[in-house]
Amino acid sequence: MRAGGAIIQDVGTRFDVRCDEGDRVHVVVTSGSVLLRALAAAPAHATDVVLRAGDSGTIGADGQALVTRTADVPAALAWTRGELVFRGARVSEVAAALRRWYGVELQVPDPALAGRHLTMTFTGEPKARVLETIALALGARLQLRGDTAVLTAGTPSSR
Repeated sequence: MRAGGAIIQDVGTRFDVRCDEGDRVHVVVTSGSVLLRALAAAPAHATDVVLRAGDSGTIGADGQALVTRTADVPAALAWTRGELVFRGARVSEVAAALRRWYGVELQVPDPALAGRHLTMTFTGEPKARVLETIALALGARLQLRGDTAVLTAGTPSSR
């Protein structure tokens, strides 16, 4: 199977593949094993990565593989249960998930806020509540402009 810039080969397993807008490919293995290789790798220089149950692998836009041998599989597969789960997620990861789930563009111009990490779980909450919760967790002010949400430093507010 091909996804973004990666080749994922099923070798008797159950797994999940997600490709984000930055051309990163994420694979989480629940059982069996998966062979993961970047498409961009020349055959002579290809580095195959074998992921086993409980592992996750990411192929970045640069073709480099990053493997986590003890992945949080339930959190990685939460989207299949209608949950949005963040565990120490960078604000940029949260923004990408909000774009996929709610069609909202999260902008965080303050580098101090953008550099923070979030740990939280949402199950079916409306977009406004999710954005307000994120703003509160970051101690930020939320401004909504159509499908754009802007978080700025300051006293949290909801619009």
